[in-house]
Amino acid sequence: MSAASPNRAAFTMRCTSQADRLACGAEAGAFARRHGLSTRASGELVLCVTELLSNAVRHGGGAGRLEMQVIDEGVEVVVRDEGPGIACVEDAMRDGWSRGRQREPGEAKPMGAGLGIGLGSVKRLADVMVVESVIGAGTCVRIVKRR
Repeated sequence: MSAASPNRAAFTMRCTSQADRLACGAEAGAFARRHGLSTRASGELVLCVTELLSNAVRHGGGAGRLEMQVIDEGVEVVVRDEGPGIACVEDAMRDGWSRGRQREPGEAKPMGAGLGIGLGSVKRLADVMVVESVIGAGTCVRIVKRR
């Protein structure tokens, strides 16, 4: 990914609740629009940010850190958590994967479990996505949304 220069716009927010993720998403969308992303691209970026932060709060130790910056191609988003990490990122990217296992077709969703489509949805909406996860240390997801 391209590095931002010190003169480029950037911001950071901490998210510790599901309600915080909505505020972070709104800030992310406004930031993206101010820096040249279309209304559609900004909306897609908001979906990505709120999903990644929801995962960080739910699965990543109860908090996530959102970092955004303008890069040459558009806007880069980084969401970090200090949770248990993802054992197999490839599995977690598959639709239906939730809480460390693949649900069977037609299987009821357990109370409090997600739909298992979050990371895959982010990958489909982002132009670039890189997931780095270390068991016991946390997960860092970087995405880029181009102008």
